[in-house]
Amino acid sequence: MLTQSALNQPEAALQTLETAKAETKGQYDPELYIQILAELRANYFKKGEY
Repeated sequence: MLTQSALNQPEAALQTLETAKAETKGQYDPELYIQILAELRANYFKKGEY
């Protein structure tokens, strides 16, 4: 499965990840929440926003 990041759609990837972060309850699925945060961090880093 290709991600939006892999398809060179960084803004779409960030928007999707921000939505996922807002809608995911970290206390109920901490592993998923951590994965979302890691992807956000990686995408913002690629964009140069440290």
